[in-house]
Order: sequence, then structure tokens, then C-alpha cells
Amino acid sequence: MTVTFKRFVEVLQHVSGGRRLFRSSAPGYDDVNEDAPQNLTADDIEVLTSRGITRIVSLNEQGYTPAALERLKNAGIAYLHLPVVDFTAPSMDQIKRAVTFWSKAPKTNMLVHCGYGHGRTGTMITALQLWMTNGHLGLDSTMTANYVEREVQREVLRRYQAELMNIEL
Repeated sequence: MTVTFKRFVEVLQHVSGGRRLFRSSAPGYDDVNEDAPQNLTADDIEVLTSRGITRIVSLNEQGYTPAALERLKNAGIAYLHLPVVDFTAPSMDQIKRAVTFWSKAPKTNMLVHCGYGHGRTGTMITALQLWMTNGHLGLDSTMTANYVEREVQREVLRRYQAELMNIEL
């Protein structure tokens, strides 16, 4: 079996309602090509379907290859590409688009990834956890646990939490 995802784990904290959330690197990620267009092997599709994943949010600058998109379609997996430059944060609009993408399909399992699977991924995972808890979670400890790396990423999460809780910063 040749699976090209790295750091593939299920997020267990602050996820409820019959949903499951996963995070990983991009398929085929390596330190040289980083956010190069991603392809998916048949084994990658098997990993996704065996976990019941029916939605993917990619935060890479580059999207999936046409062949990868066709494999996802054939497997019944919806794909949302929200390009975010490495070491920056998704915009509030991108966060809301990811939340809408997941919320429209109750009891859905979703994978979120960027290139390596930490900063951008951790930011979006934390945003989804904020949404699941209506903003009521220990943000600093959650950001640390999720590998949120940069101040710009922490700041967008603080703003999103404040918006969810109707608090002005």
C-alpha cells in the first residue's frame, strides 16, 4: 500500500454531532515540492473511504491535479480548495466557507490539509472547533495543540472567536 498522506490523524477534541474531523499533510507532500499540485493514489482514496471521509478542504496554494479530482469524484468525495499562502492565515471568508462546506452535510467526516499539515491546517482545525463549540473553548491551549504557528494565524482565530461570541475586540 502506497499512501502519500503524512501526519494523518483524527481530531478528537471539540468535535461532536456525529461528525469526524481529520487532518494531515497534502497527499504526496515533500520538503522540496511543498505545495506543488497534489495527486492521489488509489491507496490514498482507500484511506479516505475507509474512514468515511466524504469532504476535503485543501488550504494549499496549488489545487489537486485533474486526475486527483476525478478520483475524488468517482469516490463520492467533495473537494473545497481554499488557497492560502504558506505561513499565513485563511481569511475570515475562507473560514466561513469551510464551515459552510462542513455544516451543509450533517454527520460528515472531513479531512483538512495544507502542505506539511501544521500551520494553515491547525488554523482551520481550530476555527472548525470554535464553530462546533460556538466559540467556547480555551483558545490558547487549542491553538498550541493544533500547531498554529504564526501570530497572523492566532489573530484570525481570536477575531473568529469574538465574532462567534458577539464580542467586540
